[in-house]
Amino acid sequence: MLLEGSSDIVRHIERSVINAQQIEILHLSNSTVLVIGEKSLALYKDSRSISDPLGNGLIQLVNIENFSFDIDHPVVLEHRAGYVGLAREQVLLILPNAVKLFRSKSDALQGANSICTLPLE
Repeated sequence: MLLEGSSDIVRHIERSVINAQQIEILHLSNSTVLVIGEKSLALYKDSRSISDPLGNGLIQLVNIENFSFDIDHPVVLEHRAGYVGLAREQVLLILPNAVKLFRSKSDALQGANSICTLPLE
């Protein structure tokens, strides 16, 4: 469970290149990291685990069908509590048990039409 008494779930964001792939890394309040790739979302136990060639430290991974992030440009534009505003008006909601991706703020507010769900447990 991610909520630990603070409403600031995302501590900081960085961009990096791993295995010739541009990624965006969201460092979360519980020391895990959420990685946004071009067609995937992944949760790792810590930032060192991202580059582990054996995948040790990978908690969850979801490949996103029929969708891609424009990872050549910053993806995350804003974040507040469990809300993460993305480029192209997309939204990630970080909930206690999952991360959900939506095409729009309206869909996120209604909890409807999610593109994918990344379980956190």
